[in-house]
Amino acid sequence: MTDQPPPESGAAPVPEVPAAAAGDMPPTPPQAAAAADAPAPAPTGWTPPPTPQAPPAPAGWTPPPTPQAPQAPPAPAGAGWTPPPAVPVAGAGWSAYAQAGPSGPAPGWEYAGFWIRVVAYVLDGIILGIVTTVLWLVVLAVAAAIGIGAAASSGVGADGTLTESEVAVIGVGLVAAFTFLGIMTLLVTVLYFVLFWVKRGGTIGQTLLGMRIAREADGAPIGWGTAIVRYVMMLISFWIFYLGVIWVAFEPRKRGWHDIVANTVVVRRV
Repeated sequence: MTDQPPPESGAAPVPEVPAAAAGDMPPTPPQAAAAADAPAPAPTGWTPPPTPQAPPAPAGWTPPPTPQAPQAPPAPAGAGWTPPPAVPVAGAGWSAYAQAGPSGPAPGWEYAGFWIRVVAYVLDGIILGIVTTVLWLVVLAVAAAIGIGAAASSGVGADGTLTESEVAVIGVGLVAAFTFLGIMTLLVTVLYFVLFWVKRGGTIGQTLLGMRIAREADGAPIGWGTAIVRYVMMLISFWIFYLGVIWVAFEPRKRGWHDIVANTVVVRRV
């Protein structure tokens, strides 16, 4: 103990600090603290025990099916039940007018109106007129060449007169030529409409205006029998003062008499 001056009056005594507590204890570094907290290493040759696994399933055992949410049973076909409408597929038509409306048989389609069909008929008439005119000119030219050759071989023209038999032959030839032309014109017209209806879905005039002819029930292309019936009824519709084709302007589905009889409609893409 060293001598310490006496404390001043009124001041608290200062305690003595041991030398070991003041300077003999050095601070602990961080590396030493981390090493002290690390677990002790495993002894040499020691193996950890295996992790337990689930026992294998016995032979022939099938896991139970995963439960699924219950589904509502389909509604029975009956009074008041309407089947869901089918979505139309390109080229496949529609399904029994499931989505029929006032403007079209199915989404994406509309009934071709009266005036656009009139324009299609006019275009078809121009095309047929050109074809039949060429046909008539060819046939008449051939008939004239045959007649001139026959007259020259028989000596006609020396005195400018014809015998009664020669006049009869010429008359029969003209009748035969015009009859042949009439038959060929009808045949070309029938083939034009029927062939294009079946193979292309419409005539050239209808195709240019984006229309096609389809079966009323499902929108599929029409066959040969339907096309022939439709053509015959189209002729009747024109012959009876055009009433059958004017009917298109007032019928809800824009059908003429030929469409109603043949169960067809004329539609176009919206």
